[in-house]
Amino acid sequence: MLNLEIDRSIPLVGIVDRDQAVVQGLGRVTERLGMSLQGAATVAELRNRVPTRHMAALILALDTDAEEGARLQRELLEQDAGTMVALTTTLANSHEVTRGLMLGAVRVLQRPWDTESITQFLKLAHGQFREHQSHQEKLADFRRCLAELTPRQLRVLELASTGMSNKLIAGRIDVSQRTVEAERSRLLEVFGSNSCSDAMVRLGEFRVLEQVERMRKRLALQRLNSDRLTSLQHGEQFFDSVLAPPLGDADLLGCLESSGSERGL
Repeated sequence: MLNLEIDRSIPLVGIVDRDQAVVQGLGRVTERLGMSLQGAATVAELRNRVPTRHMAALILALDTDAEEGARLQRELLEQDAGTMVALTTTLANSHEVTRGLMLGAVRVLQRPWDTESITQFLKLAHGQFREHQSHQEKLADFRRCLAELTPRQLRVLELASTGMSNKLIAGRIDVSQRTVEAERSRLLEVFGSNSCSDAMVRLGEFRVLEQVERMRKRLALQRLNSDRLTSLQHGEQFFDSVLAPPLGDADLLGCLESSGSERGL
């Protein structure tokens, strides 16, 4: 039973660490950054206090709850929560560190970690949290718009965006010109646009965002599969190959642009 009300507008940081001095010190840092903090001695305790899928950042002390921490990382990947993860440890090359990195952690902080390192990590997490939130809100808005449209309205939008007149569109889809006018009015209302060209631009943006979403999920699946494949092997040999941080939405969008995936939208 959750005992904490979460303000979704304020980025939430979760930390699993038995050292209360560490948690208190982190609290001062998060307060300066305009973030909220929830500390816990175990992953189970953190789960009981906050909805973990809403965390902007998660800091896991591997010497406290390594197995449960890895399980939580897997869940965050599966939920596409957008949570940025850092690991704290006294063992630089441990199997737990390698596993955590393979599951998407972007920082390994040696104990005791300094304020500058944790501040940089939290600033990065803060930015990704806002970016992920914006991405999800746009997707939800676009899906709401598309759910309100009929196949004929989408066809009218496609033809109107090419500059085709209402009369020509009516002939192409075999309806009256007045019906086309009504469909165009409805399209502009749904998309909140001034013209069908603007509405088509918004539709193209939605398609790009959907591709970004699919890429994020593929990357998460790859990390989960890699973790499963190497779970029975010693982790140190993979250490150097998993240090790259996961791509954010902006990076994925750049990949799409460079590869030309968005052409034709």
